[in-house]
Amino acid sequence: MAYYFKATKIRLTLAVLTICFLAIPTSEFRQQELIIWNVGQGQWITYSSATKCIHFDSGGEHFDKVKILTSCQSKRNIFLLSHGDWDHMSFLAWASHHLARPCLGLAPLLNLSSHKLKIIKAIKKCPSLPARIQNLSNQLIRFRDKNSNSNVVVLNRQWLIPGDSTSKAEKFWSRQINALKKVKYLVLGHHGSRTSTSELLLERLPHLRIAFASARKAVYGHPHEAVKFRLHRHHIPLVTTEDWGNIHIKF
Repeated sequence: MAYYFKATKIRLTLAVLTICFLAIPTSEFRQQELIIWNVGQGQWITYSSATKCIHFDSGGEHFDKVKILTSCQSKRNIFLLSHGDWDHMSFLAWASHHLARPCLGLAPLLNLSSHKLKIIKAIKKCPSLPARIQNLSNQLIRFRDKNSNSNVVVLNRQWLIPGDSTSKAEKFWSRQINALKKVKYLVLGHHGSRTSTSELLLERLPHLRIAFASARKAVYGHPHEAVKFRLHRHHIPLVTTEDWGNIHIKF
C-alpha cells in the first residue's frame, strides 16, 4: 500500500512538471493554449488560438465569466457539443450571446427537449469542422442512451475528448486505431465514471501520458476509484479540476 501511494505521488509530480513546462509563456507558444475550465461537475474545455476559440461542451455548476471573456470574447467561437446533458451545455446560451461570432460545429446526436433545441437552433451552424478536429462518431452505431451516443473528438491528433461516452461505445469508436495512435492526453469520459475509460480503451492508447478529469469527487464520487485504479495499472497520472482549478496548457 505504501508503494502504491509513493508511485502515484511520483507520477502526479511528473505530470504537474510536464504541465508547468508546457505552460512556459515564451513568445513562440503564447498564442495557443488548451483550458480545462473548473466548472465543478460538468465540462467546458476551450482550445484558444490567436483568432479562434473551439469549445468542447459548455456546461457545469459554475464558471468564471471574466476569464472566459478575456480568453475568447473577441475571437471566432466554435462550439462542439458531445451530448445534451445540462452539465455539458448549461452555459451555452450565455456563451453564444457574449462571445463573438458563435457557430455550432457539432450538435447532440439524440432528440432534445424543446428548451434545449431552442438554445441550439439559435446558434448558426458552422460551414465545416476545423481541420484540427477529428470526429470519431461519424460511423458509430446508435445506442438507446444519450451518453453512449456522445460525440467523440480528437484535437490536434493528441487530445482525446469523449464527452460522456460509455464503455460499450468505446468498443466501437476505439477501433479507429489510426486516429488514436498519437493520443497523449485524455479527458476522462463521463467525468471519470466507472462506466467509462475502460481497460480496452486504455489498451488502445499506447502513447497516453496524462489523464484529466472535470468533476467533483466530494459530491458525485468522480473520478471513480475503479477508473483511478485502471489508470494506475497503466502508469497514467491523473490531474483534476477539483484539485487544481482551471487547467491551462500552453502550446
